[in-house]
Amino acid sequence: MLSRILIALLLLANSFSLHGKSITELNSGWKFKEAYQPSQYLPASVPGTIHTDLLANKLIPDPFIGTNENKVQWVENKTWEYVNEFTCDKSVLKESHIELNFEGLDTYAKVYLNDSLILTSKNMFVAYTVDVKRWIKAKNTLKIIFLPASQLIAENRTAAGNIEYPGGDRTYIRKAQYQFGWDWGPRLVTCGIWKPVKLQAWSGLKIIDTHFQTEEISGRNATASLRLHYLADCKKQLLYTIQINGKSVESGTLKTFNRNDTNEVIFPITISDVKLWWPNGFGEAYRYDIRVILEEGKYRDEAAMKCGVRKINWEKRSGKGFYPHINGVRIFCKGANWIPQDNFVPRVTESTTESQLKDMQQLNMNMIRVWGGGVYESEYFYSMCDSLGIMVWQDLMFACSMYPYNVHFKHSDLESEVQQITTRTSKHCSVVMLCGDNENYEGWTNWGWQKQFNYDKKTQDDIYSDYIDFNSHMNAVLASTDEYDYWSSSPKNGWGRKEAYTEGDVHYWGVWWGDEPFTSYETHVGRFVSEYGFQGCPSLHTFSQMGADVSNSLNDSTIRQHQKHPTGYQTISRYMKRDYGIDTLSGENYIYFSQVLQRDAMRTAIEAHRRAMPYCMGTLFWQYNDCWPVTSWSVVDYYGRKKMAWHELKRLYAPIMTSIWTTNDSVFVSIINEFESPVAGELVFDWNDFNGKSIYSKVIRVDLSVVSSEVYLRIAKSELNKLLPLNEGYIHAQFIPDNQKKYSTTDRTATLCKYSELKLPYAEYSFTSIGEDKSVVNEFTFTPKVFMKDVMFTINEPDAEFSMNGFDALPGVNYTIKVNSKLGIPAFARNVQVTSAYNVLSEKK
Repeated sequence: MLSRILIALLLLANSFSLHGKSITELNSGWKFKEAYQPSQYLPASVPGTIHTDLLANKLIPDPFIGTNENKVQWVENKTWEYVNEFTCDKSVLKESHIELNFEGLDTYAKVYLNDSLILTSKNMFVAYTVDVKRWIKAKNTLKIIFLPASQLIAENRTAAGNIEYPGGDRTYIRKAQYQFGWDWGPRLVTCGIWKPVKLQAWSGLKIIDTHFQTEEISGRNATASLRLHYLADCKKQLLYTIQINGKSVESGTLKTFNRNDTNEVIFPITISDVKLWWPNGFGEAYRYDIRVILEEGKYRDEAAMKCGVRKINWEKRSGKGFYPHINGVRIFCKGANWIPQDNFVPRVTESTTESQLKDMQQLNMNMIRVWGGGVYESEYFYSMCDSLGIMVWQDLMFACSMYPYNVHFKHSDLESEVQQITTRTSKHCSVVMLCGDNENYEGWTNWGWQKQFNYDKKTQDDIYSDYIDFNSHMNAVLASTDEYDYWSSSPKNGWGRKEAYTEGDVHYWGVWWGDEPFTSYETHVGRFVSEYGFQGCPSLHTFSQMGADVSNSLNDSTIRQHQKHPTGYQTISRYMKRDYGIDTLSGENYIYFSQVLQRDAMRTAIEAHRRAMPYCMGTLFWQYNDCWPVTSWSVVDYYGRKKMAWHELKRLYAPIMTSIWTTNDSVFVSIINEFESPVAGELVFDWNDFNGKSIYSKVIRVDLSVVSSEVYLRIAKSELNKLLPLNEGYIHAQFIPDNQKKYSTTDRTATLCKYSELKLPYAEYSFTSIGEDKSVVNEFTFTPKVFMKDVMFTINEPDAEFSMNGFDALPGVNYTIKVNSKLGIPAFARNVQVTSAYNVLSEKK
């Protein structure tokens, strides 16, 4: 019976509305309790998790607060029962097919309808559809028993011959791997109905799946194919209609079809005066509204989708680079790595996802990598990426280990998982890469797993053969699509190998893990740098919200609990002291300066990557977001508060960027032009003292070449030092385009000595125009009287957000700062705080 569940195709509509005879949401009325216990049922939320249900019923403390994570570990060891009682009216019961759709069950679940076992789920990532016509009645009881993850782990471990895999127990279950803990996340192994449950009844015909694929773009015309999968048990021929943007472009009849199995038909489509889909910054992310209608007498079904017309081709040849061509245009990929937005994924709202992705678009990002230790994202996520022009690099959900792939194919519905994710992602014009895993190959070839786990030769051969077979299977699955490419593992080579910088992608962790200085980013530039980063503390408000006390030191138990890297704070402190000359700092200044370090690390890396264009054609930092309140590599913390590095990204990812970089004896100014057209303008270079007096100035006429990175100025540090000691001044370099309506001005500031050696003057500034005629402050003007390095605004208002932060403020310049404060003018003026490098250096003294 289970072989007929259609798990590979059903429920996979891309931005589509699926219309049958009737669809009933079964997401309300659920209750739960510990299974096989006499306890009372309690209300449950669906979609949801056991932890959030226990929390809502006040049976556990919030695991995100204090050290409560430790107090809820017992939850994963219990068996939990969820029950829903629902009715079906006669009109539903009369339909030929009645199906229960489970979009996501986490993870080891036995599903009963009216005491009959109808499904056993062993894979969190698989959607199941079960025809329940034979069991359903007017009054029904749906019961789901969630067994502990450890039970399925034990079963699969036995099936695999008890091999110890590098990732431990988590590798034996097809479940979000980060739930078992990571170096930025807690161990919260949850379970539950994490996606919606629906009851669908139909007769006659049903559209299962529709797929649009661009075949060719020639001049102003495009050809595409529209693939339709459907079921039909009606007796007459079917009528079909295809509409594009509301206009019928084709109609006809389907005379023959299989009444006992899934049918497939492919329609060729021609689109004249085509509008192409482009990544962010290269054009409009245009999508066509396409609708397919099937009819036979009284039966009708339809599917609607939004489709982008685009062709993609990845350059991956050794020695030739690593980058995508979209519609024939070579794209430099600018973006970030993405992890799940919450340890309890059902809590993530569409508005939160939309806000995060729109922020990324405003930061000039054009790519996001969905990391392989989390979850496959929601349809809303991919559809938003489609609409915003944000390309998606999608990992399969395997990370930092080898896996018993063969066992998962036999016992954990891995085949269905593969089919479903390839079907889902191939529908989205934003998805440009499907990758087999995160760091599995690097770990096998570089991390010494064979010796660490004492594998004999046969075990090594078996593990590696299983890995190779899986990737061969993936290549075969994707052989028929050119909607995106397949890359077996990220990275191709470990950062300790010279090949890492000449071919494929690289995760460069010489900074942080290798303890190398930030300048090593400049000497370790790969073809496509898909991971790198540095930790920065979240804001003081976030520490307070997690229940931490930072008033005295970072030894607070909550602060330690919410730092998952074993030497996280020690590493930050070591970089502070060794490379910046900054020793012990108080809690608030430590938070501030950790964000300075993170911003500087990312600035050094991204500028180096972009200066190396076209040798390097991609930079994806680790990581954009958090899944709980924590000190991590993210630029936006769990509560949505933005760190310094986030604010710097808009400049770093701008289409035209000015970069200042140094060697032991020289200062260089480069300008990067991403546009497919030349840009003319002036480069203005100033060497100023901290009061803003120009000591040396130079104006250079420049013509930026198409898609280029060039050095336009070089000057000896000794020459600048003759005019003014290096620790008493700053550089300001600015590119001013001739056509300022079309192109934006871009600038960069830099100091030329060790941070602790800077002789910064007392930080004087003024606030003006705080909106005297308004009841609350939403904008103010900040004017420094001297050079203020790394200015950061904070206020005792947790939800207030400033439009600029972490920037070098130039003397006499009026900076208009927007803020979403709820405070009136007097309260705002009393509470706003300005921190800069002067504060840190003053504490040091």
